[in-house]
Amino acid sequence: LTESPLSAIQMLWVNLIMDSMASLALASEEPGPALLDRRPYPRDQPVLSRHMVRSIVCHSAYQLALLSLLIFGLGDVCHGTGDTCEGQVLVDKYGSLRSGRPPAFDLAGLGDGACPPVHNASDPSTVDSLGRPLRGADFCSTTHAHEAPTRHYTIVFNVFVLLQVFNEVNARKIHGEMNVLRGLGSHSLFLCVVGGTLAVQAALVQLPGLNRAFGCEALTARQ
Repeated sequence: LTESPLSAIQMLWVNLIMDSMASLALASEEPGPALLDRRPYPRDQPVLSRHMVRSIVCHSAYQLALLSLLIFGLGDVCHGTGDTCEGQVLVDKYGSLRSGRPPAFDLAGLGDGACPPVHNASDPSTVDSLGRPLRGADFCSTTHAHEAPTRHYTIVFNVFVLLQVFNEVNARKIHGEMNVLRGLGSHSLFLCVVGGTLAVQAALVQLPGLNRAFGCEALTARQ
């Protein structure tokens, strides 16, 4: 891709979730009786345990795979403008969303029939039966281009934020505990941070004006 699926202001919001708000929620959780059952750590103990490293690697790989699937597995390449396809669909991906990827990236992998050749006076294949040029220099970029922001990339942004929220819940237990929700009901500050994050994220995506500032397009209930 020639551009990032996430804008700069979206990355600032993600950093705020992952750094400031997550550290506030996790650091304020009171220790439980199980803390006294753990042995003291030796001086040469690594900062990151094997379980922590495994969790970081596995969750990073999961996020990368899921986001790559959303970026490249969604988004039809088609004629028209906006988030709906008008006329011929050149590449039919999963769902009915229009691609939010750069037009140059989508069109590079298509056959010659997708974009008629640029007009050349000495090449008869570049004109129609009446001698008129089949396309101008900007035909493909204007015919297959999308209008920013797009619902396609809004879904990518929304899923990315939700992955960080879920990871925040998983990070409560770092010693191999299976039940990451244990004791969550008694940690009111953590619930407030998570609930506030989800509420703000919904506003960033759905509220007119605010969503445009964050490069988002309002999603439907199904999306």
